[in-house]
Amino acid sequence: MQFFRPDFIATQVLRRADMAHSPFHKAIHDLEDKRSKLFPDRRRIPGRKAKLLLAASLLLQMWGVGKIIEIKKFMKRRDIELKGLQRKAAPFMQSMNDVRHLALRERNDMLYNELLSVHGEEYAQKMQKRFHQTDIWAPFRHRYAYMYNSSNKNVKDYKQVTLSRYINGFDKFNV
Repeated sequence: MQFFRPDFIATQVLRRADMAHSPFHKAIHDLEDKRSKLFPDRRRIPGRKAKLLLAASLLLQMWGVGKIIEIKKFMKRRDIELKGLQRKAAPFMQSMNDVRHLALRERNDMLYNELLSVHGEEYAQKMQKRFHQTDIWAPFRHRYAYMYNSSNKNVKDYKQVTLSRYINGFDKFNV
């Protein structure tokens, strides 16, 4: 028996067995289309986008590091200038605090004398001697936590004790 094939079915419509494996399976009978699929006009370089992204990220990273360095230099210059201004303004601020302290002390003394004036001067002196502390005590800042208890070890770590020696602008002062 002979294989029957109707004439209205063209040969290009028939399914080929190797179509899935052929590089020309999308345009199997069109030679121009075959060539355009094999040799595209636009050249594709493998890894071009990844290389461009890597180069862009490296450039942005270098720009960011430069900005960070610039900002740190600016902040260092600002701190040096601020430290100089604080040193120039320190005597004025100290004198203002002294004036304020002396005014408060004078006000407290006036109120205290007015309060105890009804009992007499001798009673006021006795109360002042009894309730006013006259000795001066200078505390040790970082040692205070263990000076007046049974502990014989510094409870703060060494770094914190060292850093407590620096106050305004990392100027050293003796504790």
